[in-house]
Amino acid sequence: HSFPTRRSSDLAWPRALHVASDTKTPAMISAAFGVYRRVSARPELLSLARSEETGGIFRGFGLEHDGAAVVAMPLFTRRRRLFGQVVLAVDGAALSDRAIGVVRALARLASASLENASRLAFARRDQDRLQLLSEASEEALWDWNRETNAFWWGGGIHRVIQSGGEVIGTTPAWKEERIHPTDVDRVRASLERAVASTEAGWRCDYRFRRHDGTWAHVEDRAYFQRDSDGRVYR
Repeated sequence: HSFPTRRSSDLAWPRALHVASDTKTPAMISAAFGVYRRVSARPELLSLARSEETGGIFRGFGLEHDGAAVVAMPLFTRRRRLFGQVVLAVDGAALSDRAIGVVRALARLASASLENASRLAFARRDQDRLQLLSEASEEALWDWNRETNAFWWGGGIHRVIQSGGEVIGTTPAWKEERIHPTDVDRVRASLERAVASTEAGWRCDYRFRRHDGTWAHVEDRAYFQRDSDGRVYR
């Protein structure tokens, strides 16, 4: 199983190559790269036979016997971008249809797993950035995932409500409960209209209850993330 990193240098391959053996020789790394070049040129199941042209690949994997086989399956993201390969190299016996089916299954699992890991890494990066912004901001920041109903507060929320150490709620209901009773219907209707429209964002002025029962006059702003159907999910 091998896949390239974003860097194209040879130094990236030793870190990206995973094999059943504890040994990762330069020849093996070169062989994996040679297979990937062929997969990149024609991104579909690749079955290599030993020939003068492919001899270096077979030698790199240590396949010296007749009947050795190399099969590679490309890895794709959900958007069909090629980003790696699963390689099965067998010494001494040609691959059966069942074995090729295993390669296909491995490729599907590897594609999903590696892309999910990449998405998680980007999500953690974005979370770190949001945390830095939150700590540097005097404004109250909030993030609402409408699919899970998870609600996050950051920034200067404690300053805005003069909380005195009050525990901040993690649902949109907590926020709505603190809106002035004569403002809440107007605010809710305004947000629902914006969500149902094609607008990129929303803003509204209203009164927000502080910890001591007094009211802060706030300007609330939201920016929407929409899916391909225009539905707001965050």
